[in-house]
Amino acid sequence: MMNIYYLAKRNEASSAIADLNKLLLHHNLTKFNSIQKGSKLMYEHHESVREMQNAMAKVVQDDLLDDIKNSAVYSIIADESTDVSTEKTLMLYVRYIKNGAPKVSFLEVVELAGDECNSENICNTILRVLEQRNLCVTNLSCITTDGASVMTGCRSGVTTLMKEKNCQLLSIHCIAHRLALASGQAADNIPYLKKYQHMVNTIYKYFKYSPKHLGKLKKMQSVLEMSEIKFKQTFATRWLSFEGAVDAIITNYDALVMCLEQEVAEDDDHTARGLLIFITDYLFLATSYFLSDVLTHLSTLSKIFQKSELDIGSFALSTSSTLASITQLENSDGLSEREFKCKLPSNFTQGFEFGPSKHHIKCSDANVDRFIKARNDYLRVLLGNLKARFQDNQIIQCFSVLTPSSLPESLEDFFVYGNDEIRKLGDLYSNDKQKTSKLGIDKKTLCAEWPMFKHTMQTKFSQCKFSEMAKLFLNDRSLSEISPNIGKLVKIALSLPVSSADCERGFAKYNLVKTELKNKLQVESVNVLMKITVDTPGIDQMDSFDFKRAFDIWLKQKERRFMKQIKCI
Repeated sequence: MMNIYYLAKRNEASSAIADLNKLLLHHNLTKFNSIQKGSKLMYEHHESVREMQNAMAKVVQDDLLDDIKNSAVYSIIADESTDVSTEKTLMLYVRYIKNGAPKVSFLEVVELAGDECNSENICNTILRVLEQRNLCVTNLSCITTDGASVMTGCRSGVTTLMKEKNCQLLSIHCIAHRLALASGQAADNIPYLKKYQHMVNTIYKYFKYSPKHLGKLKKMQSVLEMSEIKFKQTFATRWLSFEGAVDAIITNYDALVMCLEQEVAEDDDHTARGLLIFITDYLFLATSYFLSDVLTHLSTLSKIFQKSELDIGSFALSTSSTLASITQLENSDGLSEREFKCKLPSNFTQGFEFGPSKHHIKCSDANVDRFIKARNDYLRVLLGNLKARFQDNQIIQCFSVLTPSSLPESLEDFFVYGNDEIRKLGDLYSNDKQKTSKLGIDKKTLCAEWPMFKHTMQTKFSQCKFSEMAKLFLNDRSLSEISPNIGKLVKIALSLPVSSADCERGFAKYNLVKTELKNKLQVESVNVLMKITVDTPGIDQMDSFDFKRAFDIWLKQKERRFMKQIKCI
């Protein structure tokens, strides 16, 4: 079992178990004596390996389901994709509360029928998985997905259909996706930025697919004593990938121009000539340095959004600070843009020399005006998109009153703070709406608990983040008993996943398990392997996995041959 576990963690084919066992036998390992038959070992057949994998996956699954049930409230993160065999799959992660802190774990990956990848089929698949795992849908607090219409459609999307099964269910459009859409769509409104992206990708392909061009670039970098930073590709659906691409352009600019000039002089390369004309222009340089400033803020926010432990309080704080930083760029230059302007001569509009190699850069008053217009238009549209896309529904915003840092200082404001939001939450989670749910709240008692809880936040948790306050509050029996309804709201707020990044990481793991060389692997088998590998101890800590329990499960599946031998002995 340990060998099978080892292969799974390494994303190796299960068929390698026989060779791994031979290696250990070669080293005279005596642990195999009881299952050795001549020069071979028993239980190396693929069916035997599959049974052991299922037993280990059962241990992981049972522990997870126990934790979810003890949590009393949980949320689902869902995403769909297509694997290397062109099979549609649905990835499900679950967020729940353990020891007063949120935890995200892999739940299931299931195959979707290719001709039935509609919202109804996806909804039924999710409900079937929950039913098979004996998870009550009325205890489901939220479902987080990407922005695809099949998922978030207001008439017949998956989230809409799920709400028919649970009227208290919340739905969240992944904030990392929203950020990428907000920035990408803002760029699509600026004609020059669309052309800029195309030319950046042309530069990437020019060196990516030509060893000759790449070799010349490396020589130039060596001569200029520059680090070998490769150019990067950008994607319309992943516009924040632009940050690395723009930084590579700025860092490699001198070597890039020299390399293109050499290609034009020696080979009369038309692609190099076109690129050279485009990049030796004030508009290109100014745009690169400006985008470096903007994308630094956006990419930092995106990385924060992709953290599993991100909660409602951190989400609001990170978003507001990023909006403030980008708003400031409307009135003043960023760090990179100021650095660029410091390198310009006073008469730069007549053309100027730039960089250590003094490359001639074209410029004119018209070019400067074009840049200023593109810059201002992009910031205006970007800020508008961000504000529009991050105005979550009112119920989700109501949970932000549970954040200690948002408490007002004045006594008058403190007295009325959060009263309306708590009443709205009480209306949604009232016991009258869904009596079987563990989320049920007594609205009248909740409103009575709120003033006392505000005082507790102010006196005991004023310096805490929401997640820190929640953990201390939930683990303090006396506090949670005094305010049981507030405690339920705190649990719900902790369980809300504001990003579907965990599903994205899940698909990355899926693609490591099912590859081109292992394209016949069934989704059910990938599901078992992911349960063994995603949320389990690493190879160096594998002794902490409960192999004894997995062995007992495997042993009870049917009568085993080696047990007969042991009984005979």
